[in-house]
Amino acid sequence: MRPLILGLLALVMVLAALPAAAVDAVGPTPGQAVVALIDTGINPYHLEFRSSDPRFQQHPSTWIPGYPADTPALELTFDAGSWEEAVSADCEVWATVEPETLYWVPGTRIVGGISFVEGQIPTCTAGELSGSLVLDTQGHGTMVASRAAATTYGACPTCAIVAVQMPASVNLANPAGSEDGPINAIRWTATQSSWIDVQSNSWGPIVPFWSPTEHAGLLASHPRFVSAVEAVSQAQPAFWASGNGAAFRGGVLGHPTVLTPQATPSAIMVGGHDSGNVTTWPGFPPHLASDSCDSWAAEHDSIHVSGDSDGGGTSAATPFVAGRAAQLLADARLLLGDVETGQVVADLTLGAVMAAGDAGDITVGPLADGELTKGEMQRVLYTTATARPEAQHTDGPPCGIGGAPFNDTGVAYADLPEGSPTWTYLGYGATDDVARDRAREVIAGTTPMPERPQEDAWFAVDDALGEVTHSVYTAPL
Repeated sequence: MRPLILGLLALVMVLAALPAAAVDAVGPTPGQAVVALIDTGINPYHLEFRSSDPRFQQHPSTWIPGYPADTPALELTFDAGSWEEAVSADCEVWATVEPETLYWVPGTRIVGGISFVEGQIPTCTAGELSGSLVLDTQGHGTMVASRAAATTYGACPTCAIVAVQMPASVNLANPAGSEDGPINAIRWTATQSSWIDVQSNSWGPIVPFWSPTEHAGLLASHPRFVSAVEAVSQAQPAFWASGNGAAFRGGVLGHPTVLTPQATPSAIMVGGHDSGNVTTWPGFPPHLASDSCDSWAAEHDSIHVSGDSDGGGTSAATPFVAGRAAQLLADARLLLGDVETGQVVADLTLGAVMAAGDAGDITVGPLADGELTKGEMQRVLYTTATARPEAQHTDGPPCGIGGAPFNDTGVAYADLPEGSPTWTYLGYGATDDVARDRAREVIAGTTPMPERPQEDAWFAVDDALGEVTHSVYTAPL
């Protein structure tokens, strides 16, 4: 039944993606949000990223205040029969893409594509593309983008997307310097916080260990990388995968630890569950979680194919949580009549303002004063998260107890005894559909902000210890 449903959805999306006879210019509208994925690029041909919304047919600077007005467009072929045919038809277009240059893709919700892959020059020879920039030829980047903002099952199906490409591997023979591209990518994204709302990072050092020097590059964490993570996480809501496997389970309390020094005090760490079942392999303790085993996602070398098992790990969980944060911002801006995206640092004592406008009839809750700050947004996400998540339609099938090494325990969170410390594995909980609806009620002032005393007490200790240990990991020899 599910393949049939997906097929019908794909047909509807094909019809919706057909170009309109004429496009009426529109300006900024309330309820907009932008999510950035720092990863291996994106497949802009996939139907999951197409849009017939007039905004996405015109230059983003006309409707996203603060967006760079000189950003060129990538005019791509959307009527090809396959991904391979489309790339071949646009081979010469891709060959013109330059590193560290922002582009946008008309007809899609991809308002930004930029590459920080160093030493790679795209070329087109006899219709064959090599050294592609922005275009995802690995698959991971398209997966995370679809988890965050795909039209069908994405966490924020109306969000604008920015694909920030970084190197997908480390030169093991000469790892030193391998962190330059990723660090430049996350720092650039943070500098665009006037119009990009959140950034999602489903990657990290290969080896969960601390290095006091940069000789190991991104094989391990080191002071410059850890400092960069904290800096961008202070400047912009930044979500980071907590890691997969037992090696990342070193931080029961007091992250960062020697195994996860990149889990800095301001980084929002994301763990996982398996369609509502308890899993013990995602890194912990996270702040939030989502499905992390066999998740639905789009394929990178197809125009229309998606699968319910194409995503996985905390790599898939992180962009979903980031997308839900962007959705919360979009909801708040719609209530306030706010047409902006990004943030404004209006008062250093209160932090960045993420949404502002007329509160109208909202007299209680975080929007009562007409503003939603970065701290308030984070608090709403935390307190409304579902402590005992169950499977939902955006999850793929459960991996089950036989799916080693990423198997679940066979125990559902919903069946755990009352008072069980679920926060050790899920933090405040999952940003599922129940949490999304609860967050909407909180910001609308129709439901009080939930109280989470057990989780608050846990993270109060964790934060106190983390502040101490973090200073160790930012001090080079």
